[in-house]
Amino acid sequence: MQPQKPITKRPILIVVIVVSTMFLVYFAISFAQTRKIDDCLAAGGVWNSNSQRCDCISGEKRATPNSSSYKEYRTKSGKIICITETHPIKKNLSTVTISSTCLHLETPIVLKDINPIEKVIVADMNQDGYDEIYITTRSVDTNSYSELFGFASNKDKGLTQINLHNNKKENEKGGIFDGCLGHEIYTFEKEAIVLEFPVYNEKNGNSNPTGSTRVITYALNSDKSGYNLEVAGTSTKN
Repeated sequence: MQPQKPITKRPILIVVIVVSTMFLVYFAISFAQTRKIDDCLAAGGVWNSNSQRCDCISGEKRATPNSSSYKEYRTKSGKIICITETHPIKKNLSTVTISSTCLHLETPIVLKDINPIEKVIVADMNQDGYDEIYITTRSVDTNSYSELFGFASNKDKGLTQINLHNNKKENEKGGIFDGCLGHEIYTFEKEAIVLEFPVYNEKNGNSNPTGSTRVITYALNSDKSGYNLEVAGTSTKN
């Protein structure tokens, strides 16, 4: 008869250590989650359990009844940017007010006497994890001029206007905007903004396009000077 082997406690000890470690990890995650929720509520936000983020609650005042529009736009980081458009002079000119208590914008940004808003886009063109907000406007006349305004959120610390390089106002004869007399179209891709416009012969005015379309692609970059939309490519389609 063979002697019985002594019962080792090593497997039991390993199980105890693994289970204890799992409980410690669980409680650590739960504590961190609870801390995030408490910090979110203390900051005046609301915890979004689906996206696991702190969404901001807008503290903005609604637009007055004579305002053309008031809209709130939420970024993917849960911040709210409010845009109000009014027409204090006449319908074909707008005053656009951009505000956000969520981004600690104490003084609203005001764009006076610009063309009416055509569309507003919230997008992260430089893929840094924080959305920018872009506004395109359209003139109410036969030229149908469009203009682009952009604002970066400075990693949710405020709003800074984006510099648009090589715009039409700085254009010279033979430049990339030569032949641009209106009817521009802005489209927003994942990491680029594309501007297209019909090319006109200056002598004929905007009544007789040449049949060509200029395409300009912009990319968003940032440096010590701020946020810049820079020309990444140009082409002409016939």
